Amino acid sequence: MDFGVFFCLQDWDDYLYGIKEAENHGFDFCGIIDSPYNFMDCYPVLGAAALETKTIQLGPYVTNPLTRHPSVTASAMATVDVMSGGRAFLGLGRGDSAVKMLGWRPAKWKLYDQSIKDMRAWMRGEPVDVKGAPAPVQLTWSERDIPINLGVFGPRGAKTAGQLGDIATTECAELGAVEWFHGHTQQAAKEAGREPIAFEVSIATYVSNDMAKAREMCRWEPEILTNLIWQLMRTYGIEALPESLTRGFEWLAEKEDWWGEHDWSKHAQVDEAHQEIITDEIVDRFCVLGSPQNCIDKLRELEKLGVSRFCAYLVSLEDQAEILQQLRLWGDEIIPEFK
Repeated sequence: MDFGVFFCLQDWDDYLYGIKEAENHGFDFCGIIDSPYNFMDCYPVLGAAALETKTIQLGPYVTNPLTRHPSVTASAMATVDVMSGGRAFLGLGRGDSAVKMLGWRPAKWKLYDQSIKDMRAWMRGEPVDVKGAPAPVQLTWSERDIPINLGVFGPRGAKTAGQLGDIATTECAELGAVEWFHGHTQQAAKEAGREPIAFEVSIATYVSNDMAKAREMCRWEPEILTNLIWQLMRTYGIEALPESLTRGFEWLAEKEDWWGEHDWSKHAQVDEAHQEIITDEIVDRFCVLGSPQNCIDKLRELEKLGVSRFCAYLVSLEDQAEILQQLRLWGDEIIPEFK
């Protein structure tokens, strides 16, 4: 299993410190949140990290095709790839906090699918027709097939990931949901005539023998996921979804606009709103947390379902000492069990 780490920090020194220490402690890749209203912009961070590291893969986790034109994202990623010596990857979704803070909705599926094709072509240095442009647009200096990691949280996202992605990632460690997402993704890949693609779980984690603290450090994550679960209920109906995914969230089916009730200014922060609705049992099902052995056991269960990559979301850590403590626990006690 490959391991990554995800940071969403508000201090420049902490970002660079965390990325360098993640490399030192055996992490294969690092993602930086693209939520520029709540956190520092991801691309300067990625560029600086490219110059300060040697082996760790770097990319946004995740960007979208709305707040930046796809050609701009492709150019930024190709630049990071050159600066890092070929270690860039593009994490992409339809748009979460970055677009919802503006009052926008996620990208339509047709636009999203086309943007993936266009960005891949641009990063390869191929010309792309753009509506209204006087001629095809090309990044004449870019020539690498940069891996694209696509977010999955439902059948439609799984279809796109299976058809167009190099890696599929789901922000969920709930076993029934992961099995469902993984199955839809690989079926889409098969129908597209492709080999199975790498499947990743990316989720909040906190390693500690103090289970109460670990839960409080991760409780924000299932609250964020209520927005995605609500959208699945609106699209497919609660009966069509895995029971384990919706257990404890049945009340969402009655909500007309749950996105409108979410405080996006608190996105990916420990003081996320509505946390009183998230029980300990829900936190345990959806996250990877607790003692090193607890985390190893959960990762083993995910591995059995076909998960070959795991990204640890380290959120709202207080200082560099706590960042280092968490990275050491992963690097010394958990990652070696899977290498």
